Amino acid sequence: MYVRVTTGGFDPAKEQELQRLIDEKFIPLLQQLPGLHRYLSGIDRAAGRFVSITIWDSLDHAQAFPAAIADLLGEFTAASLRPEPTQLFEVTREV
Repeated sequence: MYVRVTTGGFDPAKEQELQRLIDEKFIPLLQQLPGLHRYLSGIDRAAGRFVSITIWDSLDHAQAFPAAIADLLGEFTAASLRPEPTQLFEVTREV
């Protein structure tokens, strides 16, 4: 398994718009992608920071993720999302 971790910033004043995009567009798209095991997200409103974590069954599926969501990136950027470079990790332990 592989884990993709993306952190970044956002404008807390636009949180509702971002949450709507996540609920209405991002999650339905994720649910159609092969190999997805889990999606987790978290925010720090005071700092205007977020974390997005996806867990994949294979390296190929994890690496295909950016192309699959490319069409949504403009909408997220317009809603103030400022992602930093994603990190990709191989899972070595699971409890």
